[in-house]
Amino acid sequence: MSTEVQMQEFVSALTDAVVQGRGSVDQIVGRYDMHDEDVMMWLPLIEELNQTLVEVQPSERYRRQLRKELLTGQPVNVGLRLRRLPARVQLAAVLTLIGGFLLIARNRFVGDVDKVTLNSKDEAALLH
Repeated sequence: MSTEVQMQEFVSALTDAVVQGRGSVDQIVGRYDMHDEDVMMWLPLIEELNQTLVEVQPSERYRRQLRKELLTGQPVNVGLRLRRLPARVQLAAVLTLIGGFLLIARNRFVGDVDKVTLNSKDEAALLH
């Protein structure tokens, strides 16, 4: 057995012991003949992940949508998702898109007019 496979099995067994709360680290270390450095490298990470990651159940709506997507083979498109949003959110999205396009067009076609160069006399007059 290669050392890489042995290391993977060790990390898996150590993770199972921490997550399930069964077995001792000493038994696992003895079984896989690992050094303390290996244990100290993985154990804090596994414990931190175990405390941080919590099990989350998907919503009923998500399950229905995923089931439909898997059975039909057609992903739900963005247009369908937007139609499900409240009317004021749809309006805000449309106005934001229009405003963005207008700003881009303005800067592209009229942007040169905004670039005014001042000579040194004008700069001094503006500063005072």
